[in-house]
Amino acid sequence: MPWDGYLWSVKRGGKVVIVGLPEERVPLNVIPVLLNDISILGSVIGGRQQHRDMLEFAAKHDVRPVIEEMPMSQASEAHERLHRNAVRYRTVLHN
Repeated sequence: MPWDGYLWSVKRGGKVVIVGLPEERVPLNVIPVLLNDISILGSVIGGRQQHRDMLEFAAKHDVRPVIEEMPMSQASEAHERLHRNAVRYRTVLHN
């Protein structure tokens, strides 16, 4: 994952929240963290069984995420929207 790019895209005083255990080591470039007063938080929310239960519940009750979809060809625009804090919930890029 391009963590360095993610950290540079966080607004001043913003937060990065890592949920769950990453599969590999997460490299940390402290320069954007320090210059932009970024907070990094983490949480291990539940185990695999709890995630399975949650997904089964969501499927059973037709729970769906609130997302914005954009074609991959508009990735730059999506990134700009992120910088302007204009993204609502999640933006999903698709081919």
